[in-house]
Amino acid sequence: MNLARAMGVPAPRFISFAEPPSGHVFSGSMLSPMPSLLMTRLPGIELDAFSNEHIDFDLVKDDLVRILTLMRSFSSPWGASICGVDGGPVAGPLIPLSQLPASTDEVAFYQQIRYIGNFAAKDKKDVAPAEQLFAHPTHAVVFTHGDLNPHNIMVGPDGHVCGIFDWESAGWLPDYWEVSVTAILPRVWGQFMNERVTSGVYAEEVQGHRSMFPHISDSLSY
Repeated sequence: MNLARAMGVPAPRFISFAEPPSGHVFSGSMLSPMPSLLMTRLPGIELDAFSNEHIDFDLVKDDLVRILTLMRSFSSPWGASICGVDGGPVAGPLIPLSQLPASTDEVAFYQQIRYIGNFAAKDKKDVAPAEQLFAHPTHAVVFTHGDLNPHNIMVGPDGHVCGIFDWESAGWLPDYWEVSVTAILPRVWGQFMNERVTSGVYAEEVQGHRSMFPHISDSLSY
């Protein structure tokens, strides 16, 4: 999140991260405590706290276009690699196995997905729609939030986006990924991201990602 903040994105500032001692449990509970992340507070209210009729989607669209354009204006220090922010594994709720080793490029990224989805053992017609995505010309590798859904977007009293948080899925990914992961299911937000924020330029990639989803869904942590 500090990288996003340094780019000028309205993101919180990371302060510290801590994990509980190994084997520690809450007093009187069988539950193990979770790691904790300390960050600065963002203003506003989560977008998903509002019903659609109370959201000015024109304002949100304009703000997200501006923010995504800013994020995409920075070149990856890792070249064509599909990877995490630091050049290591890429993680996220819709990343197969929750975390994949860095790939040298987009072609190698798809090879990992084929392997995890066991494409080689499946009927060619069943994987053909996903293979159409893999056959696309390579995409630009851009800085990506990876989970840009309403529960991670803050809006202020004026309806403008004033913060984006939960950057654990961030990385350097193909440019369509920011949109397609929000549109795996044909819901209002994914349609908004696909048709309005990015003007439908990733429509084929969205369909391809939807086709890929059944083959890798068992490996996801969402």
